[in-house]
Amino acid sequence: MRKNIILITLLFIVTQNAFSAKIYSRTTSNGGPNGYNSVSRLHYEIVFPIPFVDSDYWPVIDYTSITCNGPGNEVCPKTIAYSPEQNYDQVDINFINTLVNMADNNIEASNNNGTYTSNVQVFNETFLRKYTVTWHFVNNQYLVEIDRTNVQI
Repeated sequence: MRKNIILITLLFIVTQNAFSAKIYSRTTSNGGPNGYNSVSRLHYEIVFPIPFVDSDYWPVIDYTSITCNGPGNEVCPKTIAYSPEQNYDQVDINFINTLVNMADNNIEASNNNGTYTSNVQVFNETFLRKYTVTWHFVNNQYLVEIDRTNVQI
């Protein structure tokens, strides 16, 4: 019985100390000089259940997925903007847009693979936000992804 209580306590501490989620991804392939033929943008809310915590207090993270392919005339969106339907706050939006621009600048400079991490401490939050952007060229597609990790401090 005592072992079970210790294991449950450790699980609770680990789940409270950090969680990580992909919050943005954009895949582009075979665009033309005027843009893309097919552009899709999907938005999801991801709920992170925490054992022994009321579901009203479970963290909710937004995830935006953008896919653009084929030559055409559609613009592939690179950045995101605030929307009341989303849970992104202004810090998330600023970091997503800044990191996406950095990845795009690297891709334009023929640096097809890379990663960069930036940390921020937001006023009145008891955790550090760690944003990591990864970009790479695989199977004739560029993929830009951003993960956000909350690390308890």
